[in-house]
Amino acid sequence: MDSRRRGREKNLEKLIDELDLKNSVVLKPATKNIESIYRKASLFLFTSRMEGFGMVLLEAMSFGIPCISFDCPSGPRDIIKNNKNGFLIKNGDMKEFVSKVNYFINNVEALQSFGKNAYDTVIEWDNLEIYRKWKSVFK
Repeated sequence: MDSRRRGREKNLEKLIDELDLKNSVVLKPATKNIESIYRKASLFLFTSRMEGFGMVLLEAMSFGIPCISFDCPSGPRDIIKNNKNGFLIKNGDMKEFVSKVNYFINNVEALQSFGKNAYDTVIEWDNLEIYRKWKSVFK
């Protein structure tokens, strides 16, 4: 692990300690078996403030996981249908971000409904579906 990454990790560990979050927050190392992580997840929280196409959003949604993301200038808004398969939060609005996390924590029915919609969203990004759309454009 490079020294900058280890330094960031140490800073996070210190913050977790200072905020007494050791029982709530776990830093997980990188894994080649991301599927096992997705299978255990209930929510996907995407905190990037600048992003290109959010492939990880589609990955999470393919496991029926609703997503909460900042509404970056590009990327997440192309995938997340606000209030249907996840939430788009004004870029940097941490209070609203936390509010939406709490919404899902306290509303299992919404979590399940959004999860189903998330799974359905992935179909729209299927290669065959995209091919059909392009083919109709050129007809």
